[in-house]
Amino acid sequence: MNQRVAAVRESLSAESDRKVLCFYTNTTNQLQNLRLIKMPNTSWQRVVFPGERLMFEAITESNLEVYLNDTVTAVIPCSKLQVK
Repeated sequence: MNQRVAAVRESLSAESDRKVLCFYTNTTNQLQNLRLIKMPNTSWQRVVFPGERLMFEAITESNLEVYLNDTVTAVIPCSKLQVK
């Protein structure tokens, strides 16, 4: 059991080393739903109001899906949203 816990901790540590700070702005006049995909062990969704700005952590390999109503309007690689 201890080896299993150590393996999980090591995996989480490696994942946190790959995380980057990202920034997104809803430039529309409508509510948007955001969802991170390709983000292991995480289910991340947010509602973003028109003009709202959002900072979040993600791994560089993940993508941000942007929804208006139930339609995906954009899929943005988090590497493009990374704060420099």
